[in-house]
Amino acid sequence: MSTLISRKIRYTADVEFPSVMPLTPSARLFLLISCTGLCGLSACQRVDPALYDCQKLLDQIQLTVTEAQTLVQDEPSTDMPQTFNFERWLQAADALKIGAEAIAQLRLRDSQVKTYQTQISDIYQRQAEATYAMVKARQDKDLEAAKTAQSLSQTAGTKEQTIGQALDDYCQAKYQDFIATEDP
Repeated sequence: MSTLISRKIRYTADVEFPSVMPLTPSARLFLLISCTGLCGLSACQRVDPALYDCQKLLDQIQLTVTEAQTLVQDEPSTDMPQTFNFERWLQAADALKIGAEAIAQLRLRDSQVKTYQTQISDIYQRQAEATYAMVKARQDKDLEAAKTAQSLSQTAGTKEQTIGQALDDYCQAKYQDFIATEDP
């Protein structure tokens, strides 16, 4: 859980979609993604569906991580372990579980983004399970169970970094391909 909660996900920081003009390349992408309802028009037909799918998936990931992070960000440091707030960590696990389900239910068209969707949903589900297990281990004062839960969380966190980087690279490549076709 600590890997997921203690850091901001990199792949949303690399793709910025400002809402302020002038029309920079990222502003163009934001406008194109915003015209989802106008895709029947010839101006929007050239946009790769992967760009829409990347944005939907990245938005849901950011929402999930932010919600879980907000719940535990005020937790005391390791200097005061006796004040572990079980309820907040259970709420964070719930947020991860709900986020994993929301990610899994996104309707995406691009097959590669769908693959990342499945992988990320699974990772957040595992993070939620590891968090539930950690809370139970702390309540039961079971050191072995706590170590196992921590290991599960670290494994999921490592996978999240790897898959997140791959998603970021894929979405950036699709965006760069789009920009290359737009700029003569």
